[in-house]
Formats: sequence, structure tokens, C-alpha cells
Amino acid sequence: ARNVGNVVSDSVLEDGGHYYKEGCGVLAQQVVEASVVHNNISYFRYTGVSVGWTWGYAATSVHSNIVGWNYIHHIALDEL
Repeated sequence: ARNVGNVVSDSVLEDGGHYYKEGCGVLAQQVVEASVVHNNISYFRYTGVSVGWTWGYAATSVHSNIVGWNYIHHIALDEL
């Protein structure tokens, strides 16, 4: 099954990664036409947004995603 057209917009995502340090504000894997826009993402131990990551080196079906107009700050606050 493919994840098509998911949207994370106009949200405040903050103070994550306490239990799993590798936690992200938004993790979007194997997505098509996803939008991560106009968010305030802060205080994560690893990163604010991760899109399209997968295990291995084979081609993926990830395409046509938009990540933009976000305010991402105070990230990478800890070691993994």
C-alpha cells in the first residue's frame, strides 16, 4: 500500500525524542505527494523532518513531496 497525499500543515511540534532519541518531528517514509508545510518544529534530539528514508540502496517509489515554509529550530540537541 502506498501513502499518497498526506499533509502535515500549520502545526506546532515540539519537545520530542525523550524516549527514542532518534525521533523526528515528522517522519514520512514511502510517501508520494506528501506535504509538510507551514509548521513550527523545535526541540527534538535528532532532526525536524525526515522524508523518504528507507533501508538499502534500491530505488524507491518516493516522489513529488513538498517540504517547505517551516520554521525548524533547536534540533540535534543530543547524541544518537
